[in-house]
This record gives sequence, C-alpha cells and structure tokens, in this order.
Amino acid sequence: MKNFRELLKKPGRDSQPWALWHWNLVLSHSELLQQFEWFVKNGFGGIVIRPSRDMVPAYLSDEFFAFFDDILRRAQKQGIAVRIGDDFSLPWGGCFNDAMARSEQMRAQQLRLIENRALAAGERVDVAAGDRRDSIVLAVGLKEGVINPSHVHELQCDSSSSSGGWQTPAEGEWQLMVFCKEAVRDPLEGLIPNVFNQKAAAIYIQDVLENFKARFFKLIPAQFEGFMCELPSCRPGENSIPWDNDMVVKFRSKSKKNIIKLLPALFCENYPVAQKVRQQVYSFMYELMFERFVAPLEAWARKNRLSQWVLVSERSTPYGAAPSQAEGYVPSGVDLNSVGFQNIGGVAESHALLRVVSDSNGNEFRRETVTVIGRNPNGVGSTLLSLKSDFDAVLLSGSSKIMIDGFFCNLDQRSYVKTPYGPGWYSPGNEQMIELCRYIARCQEMVRGIHWNRQVAVLVPTASIMAETLPGDGSAAVVGMQRLENTVCALEKCGIGFDMITETQLAACTVRTNGEFGTADRIRKGNYQALIVPYAPHISRNVLLFIEKLVQKEGRVFFVEEAPHGTIEDGASATMSSRIEKIIGGRHKGTGVISADSFDDMCKFVVPHLRIGTGNKDDLRLYHAFGSAEGYELYLFHNISDIKDQIVRIELGANKHFTMIDCETGELCELDTEAGENGGNTVQLSAYPKTTVMIVGSSTASGHGSHTVNPYSCNPFMMSERSYRIVLKDQWEFSTSSLNALPLTSWNVRIGLSRESGGFSHFYETHFQARSVPDICTLVFASPCIKKALAVPIEITINGVRVEPGGEGVVQPQPQGQSETDEENPVVPKVLQEYDTSVVSHYIRGAVAFPIGDLLVRGFNRISIRTTGQVLDPCTIHYPPMLFGDFVLGKGQNGWAIDRTEEADGDNSWNTHGYPYLCGKAFYNQSFEIPNEYKRLIMRFSEVSGPINVTLNDKNLGIYNWQPVEIDITSVCEAKRNELVIGVVNSIDTVLRLNGRPSGLIGDVFLDVY
Repeated sequence: MKNFRELLKKPGRDSQPWALWHWNLVLSHSELLQQFEWFVKNGFGGIVIRPSRDMVPAYLSDEFFAFFDDILRRAQKQGIAVRIGDDFSLPWGGCFNDAMARSEQMRAQQLRLIENRALAAGERVDVAAGDRRDSIVLAVGLKEGVINPSHVHELQCDSSSSSGGWQTPAEGEWQLMVFCKEAVRDPLEGLIPNVFNQKAAAIYIQDVLENFKARFFKLIPAQFEGFMCELPSCRPGENSIPWDNDMVVKFRSKSKKNIIKLLPALFCENYPVAQKVRQQVYSFMYELMFERFVAPLEAWARKNRLSQWVLVSERSTPYGAAPSQAEGYVPSGVDLNSVGFQNIGGVAESHALLRVVSDSNGNEFRRETVTVIGRNPNGVGSTLLSLKSDFDAVLLSGSSKIMIDGFFCNLDQRSYVKTPYGPGWYSPGNEQMIELCRYIARCQEMVRGIHWNRQVAVLVPTASIMAETLPGDGSAAVVGMQRLENTVCALEKCGIGFDMITETQLAACTVRTNGEFGTADRIRKGNYQALIVPYAPHISRNVLLFIEKLVQKEGRVFFVEEAPHGTIEDGASATMSSRIEKIIGGRHKGTGVISADSFDDMCKFVVPHLRIGTGNKDDLRLYHAFGSAEGYELYLFHNISDIKDQIVRIELGANKHFTMIDCETGELCELDTEAGENGGNTVQLSAYPKTTVMIVGSSTASGHGSHTVNPYSCNPFMMSERSYRIVLKDQWEFSTSSLNALPLTSWNVRIGLSRESGGFSHFYETHFQARSVPDICTLVFASPCIKKALAVPIEITINGVRVEPGGEGVVQPQPQGQSETDEENPVVPKVLQEYDTSVVSHYIRGAVAFPIGDLLVRGFNRISIRTTGQVLDPCTIHYPPMLFGDFVLGKGQNGWAIDRTEEADGDNSWNTHGYPYLCGKAFYNQSFEIPNEYKRLIMRFSEVSGPINVTLNDKNLGIYNWQPVEIDITSVCEAKRNELVIGVVNSIDTVLRLNGRPSGLIGDVFLDVY
C-alpha cells in the first residue's frame, strides 16, 4: 500500500507537470535564466522548449545552442528534465527551407477537385501536356446515376504530341472529374514540409536531432530526455485530400488497387461501397504519415537512449474558412512510446477525444499519454482556475503526462492559433502557479497504478466517421463527434464509469455467459456490462458479428439516436437490415436505440459500483469513478455542474477505514462513516461546483485528524445542509493599486514622400479626451518588429511637442532579486512606487515607451507619428499603442475619455468601474453584519477572475487560487459590524487581447448559515 502522506508531501518528478516554453522574438540570456528559475520555483518537473520562427538568435545557430546548453546544465543542477519541441502542424521553415526550395516533392501537397461535370455523348476531352504534371483527369462512367468502378479512366496525354484527348462514347452516361495538385501554404503563403516523403524524417534527423545529440550527448537521457513533435492534420477538407505522388505506388503495393481510380469514391456519394473505400484510403494516409515520418524518428530516439512525444492533431489547423473536423483517430500501426492530442479545441470542447486517446493508450497500446492543457480555439489566455478545471476533467481518465502550454519568453500580441498566454511570470498572480503544480502532482500520484472498474464500453466512432466523410462535406464528422460528446456527458451525469474502445479492442473481447464482456489481459477490474455505439450509420462486419454474439448471450447493446443502416463493407441491403432489425427488435429488453438526452433506459440494466442518494435524481451531476490497487481502493468524485452544489449520501464499500485525500493542501483526513443498508459504509458529501474529491478505502488507517494547513478551510464530508444563505450587498468600495490602460485603436493614416530622405513616410494621427490630467501617463508601442521600428527614424509628438523614449514616469523591467527601492540601481521612479507595476513592466520590455503626462491638457489631446523610410521601408503600427497611467476610463465624446482616479462604489466586474483594460490587482471593501444565532458561518464566492486574498477584521484568511472558494469565518466574525477586504487579480488578456474579459468579483459573495 502506498505511503499517501509521504507522496502528498513530496510527489515524484514523473507526476509533476511539464511546461511548454516558447522561445520567441529577441532572446536575452539573463531573462532566459530568470524564467527558467521561475519554472523551478513553481514546481514543474520538466520543460519542452519550442523555438519559434521569429526567434533571435535563429534556431540551430551557435548562439541558440549556447543558450540551450546553459539551460540544460542548470536543469541538471535542479533535477529538471528538458525536451526540444517542433510543431509541424503550423507554418514551418527551419531545416526544411533549403530542401523545399530545391525539390517540389518536399513541399506538402493537397489534391483538390476543381471540376466535376457531366459529359455529352461524343464530346472530346483534350488534356494538355503542360497541365498533366499538376493535374489528374478522370472520365467516369455511370449506370442509372451510379458510378461504375470498372469504367473509371485516367486520361493521359499523348507523349508524341503536345496534347492528348479522349472522346466520350455515344452510349451511356459519363462525367469529367479534374483534380489539381497544389502546395499547402500557410496564411503568409509560406511552404510546409511534406511529411509523407520519407526524406523529411531523414532531413530532420540529420540537421536537427543529430545536431542536438552531438552537442549534448553527455546529458542524455538524464536531463535531455528527447523531443516532441506536433504532427499536421491528415484528413480531408475544403474539397481536397492530402496528397503525395508516391501514394499511388504505396497504395498499390499495400492493397493491389489504383488509388487514382478510387478518387470518385472519396468525392462522390453515388459510388457503390464508397464507405469502405473512404475508410480504407483515409486510414492508409494516416498510416503512411506515421510509417514514413514518425516511425524513423521513434527508431532514432530509441537507438540513442532518447524518447519521442507525438502529438496528433485532432483537427486541421484553421488556415481556411472551413477546417476539417475530428474523427478520433489514434495511431495504431507504429510502436510509439508516448502519444497525445494537440488539444487545439481545449479540454472543454475536446473532452471526449481526450478520453479516446487516453483509453486507447492505456488499454490497447500500453503507452504513455501526453495531455496538453491551456489551449483553446479563441486565443483566450488561461487562468489558474481554467487550468485546474482542465486538469480535473482530464483526471477522470486516469494518470497522464500533463503539459501546460502558454509560456512565452517575450510578450507578443499576435493571435496564436493554438497557444494563448498562460499565467506565467508576466501575468498577475503568477506566484501562485506553484499551488497548481503541487495539486496536479499530488492528484497524479493518487491515480497512478489504479485499475479502474468501468461499467460500460463506448465504441469509438472513428471508422464510421471516416466512412461517411466526403472532402467537400464534413457533416458526418460533426454529427459523429457531437454524438460521442453527448454520450460522454450523459454517462458522466449518470455517474457510470466507461471506457472508450476501438473496433480492434472490441474484437479481442471475450463474451461471458452472463452477457458481460471484457479483455483477456484484465487491464480493467471487472467486465463491461453494456456496449454503447454512439455513431454508426454503417457498421463494420466485425462489429456486427460481435454484437450478434453479445445479444445471443443476453448482452446489452445500445445505439445512440439511430441504428446502423448496413455495413461499411457491403452497404445497405435487405439482408443487413434484417440482421440489424433482429438485434434491436427482438425480445431482449437490454438492446435498442436510446436518446443522447436520456440514458434512463440504459441505466436500468447497469449495476453501479457504489450508490449515491440525493433528493432529486434529475439534478445529480456527480461523476464518480472507482478503482483499486494493492492494499486499497480509490473513489473519485467530480461535480460536473458549473453552478450547482451536490449534497449527496454515498454508500461505499466494506473497508474498515476511509480517508479523504486533499490534493490541494496535501492533507489526509480520516472520515467518520455510518453503517449502510447493504453492509457497506455511508458518508455525506457536499461538493461545490467543479470540485474533485478523492477517498481511499483500506483495512488500515491512512491518516488522522482534520486540516491543519488552513484553519479556515472546509471539509466537504463534515458539511450539513445549510439553514439559509445571506447575499452580501452590491455596495463595495472599489480601489486598485495597478496602472490602468487605454488602447489607442483609431488612427488616421496618410502616406507621403519625406523631404529629408526622399523615401516614403507614414503619418499617423489620433485623438483622445482627458477630462482631467492624470499624474502618470506613459505611451507604449509594443511590436514584434520593434527593432525595425528603432532602426527607422520615427518622430512622435504630443499636442505638437516632440517626445523621446524613456525618462521619468516610464516603468522599466525589474531584474530578479532587485528591490524597487534600491537607491544604487533605481528601477521604478518614485512617482510609481505606490503602484503595482509588475505587469506593465513585462508589457513594456522590448517596447518603446514615452512619458507624456506633463504634455497632456484637459480636453482633446493629439498624438502624431511620422515614420521616414530610408534604407528600410517605414515601419507600420501592427498593434494598438497603449496609454498606461493612474486614470479611469469613461464615455467621452468620441470613445473613451481618461479622468483622475477616485474611490468608487460598485459591484461585479471592475470593467464596469472604469477599468476595462486594467491588468493587475484590485480591492473590494465592505462592512456586514451577521445573524444572532448560528453554529457555523461559511463565506463563499460564486465567481472570481483569479486568485483572491481575503482579510476579515484585519485577520488574513489566506489566498484562494480557484473555485471553490469556501472559508469558515465562524471564529473570526464579531457581533458588531465586520470589515471585509478582498483582493482579486485578473489575467493579462485585457492588455494582450483587448477582449474585455470580466475581472474581479464577477459573481455574488454570500454567507451560508448553519
């Protein structure tokens, strides 16, 4: 049995999360070292360094390797692992630039259908020799509107002439299909490497991996563990499919078929057994990418005592207007060490897909799962709360290697496709990141090695989605994945444990005499009691045979929303319809079609591994999982609801001792249980929204006592139902110690010739209103090409007076360990010392800042910018310049107007108090009275923007990093009026994304009276 107290006190490095560290823009050696120390201080077990294409020094340069070497050697001293990461799913240059310039075969290609029309009888089709190399032209015969596979002709040009032709027969229907081969390009028209070409892996190994190996072989594999590859999408979309000329030969070698003559089956519905062809071709494309690119990298890594992490794209990077949808493909043809999804959509959107890859890795392939959190498709930055919620959702699948994305060397306002900012050193509340890392590490230790008891198996719909998906129509993938997501949500709501299983796993299962089924290796405890098929308009023969066998033994099978119409291999037929009807229409009640909105019919046939009692079963949204390891059992509970408490009575097993594992504080608390009706033990649980609770059951005591880390924390197993709730008044006194911000987004632009240089100049002008002049005001220009801006003459005037960068009133970055009041090296001017300028300092780093407070006037102020082109073109404004200062914002005559700060009364987000772009910390003060009679008083916060610090009657009650924020204030309250001060931080999104994300006390604060 594990020593839980020791594991909670000091989790192993394997349980600690990794950080994905983006080296972007201009790197500074001193700043790299400071940021590395921040990772060490905050409890990360490893770092994946991802070089960016805009990085200075350049990737693989001597200076880059010098930086990398220094980080590795410091990692050796600190016991932290390091990897190098490359993203092949985004526009890529680097080592492939020369190869792509020399050879078109090294450039990623797609085959697009550009013409599909009916041919008239006797019509002649000419194929020009000049077009042949980049096109595929097919003449397709039809019979009664259905394509005849034996009448698909690839039209060739005549090699003896400049053109070739083909004439449509006088009899029959024919149509012309023209496919164009075109390079895949990024939004800036850059080329992307062809991962179907086996030379791509060889180039990457030789130019990148061998380079790292030669320089850092002494640190392999203790500190330099290996590399991580994010792979491109390999799925159809926008009426095109991935392509490589060598596919024709490889597909013929594998299947004895000509892939070119199968193209009509991919792009057209009216093709016999089209589902079979699509599933076969799409699977082939995935396997070819892994065979030619990933497998050589994996072999090289193992040979050199390194390891490779592979991240598969669950959907295509949205370069175009209609990105292709996911189908849940998990690599199976290559022996890999660690696999994960890139999780572009974020955990909330990709929850079902993450379960697919986790269950497939753990049950079928016995390999490690890498899970990325901190991403979302909207570019919204992560907070500690959002990262914890992501991790809690992932934890339901079991242990995995957690990697947190969003840490950048330099701030950059570009909208990244996959990676918004995380709460790093540049974000408010970053010092609390260590608490999240500790929480993740403790949870990972608790679930490591657990054999879970899953009650049902959910068939992964990958094969069916592939079979139904056309390159010009991704609706099948949308419907299929939505059904899968709905199925997962319904099962979690019902509290039913489940595994995602592939068709290969299902075929390997053995059906028991009682209708249950399971795998022979016993990776799971117990057997599956039911099979759920979320999406299968056409089902494979193997699955159909297994279902028939299962039904014969009174097993339970449920199809979500609809039953299959036929098989992928044979399509729909009277025979297939009869067999399916026999399955769902027989006397066996445990089989049929169920709605994704209600699994009540299915729940009647599934025996839960523990019973949960509640007043209203329809309101129950408490997911629970049960598993066991040597000497103990683990119960995991997660309140799925965003807003509703779950107060339930739980009947556990017959163990003698039950201990609550508090992974947030690292404490153990033995529970007092009552005898249950069925010989077990019962406890009452009060779970706040989005809360995860763990219980260990064993024959010996695992812990004792109650919480000691924070005397004001609440034990969810000692909470009774509250008597009533008091909501604090919406009359808060509001103040802030952080500088406010105003983005200058509206500019008039003129282009003219410069008299001084003769080159072109850009003239910018904007106005803003000042109702009163603030004491502090700094104009800041942030741009990734700021070095260019400094290299080109630039003149800035405020109300006609020219200003220069720097000077009094400009916030400068503060070196680590240096005091703000260090007289020998003053960093922050005295006028700013009463303000928290840490966030502003990071924003200004590398930018150009101009102090303009003394030049402002009441009324409208004019800012003018003139750039002069000499050798270089004039630099344009890429991102809105910002004003930072001690002002508030209000509605003016033409947009925002700045005014002097005053203490304000208000509630809700501080966006409504005149601080829509403030990034930092603010305070809410209020006095309140308490009731005359009570046993306990619990203060709760419905929603906050980030970590909060709570002070009541001058007593500091601690820092609370995420929901739930529950504070037992019974011992602190006084009979007279009580003074409450709440300090809240927000995310850096407000200045980087200008998205107006609500900040501060977003929801109510209330007292629960017991």
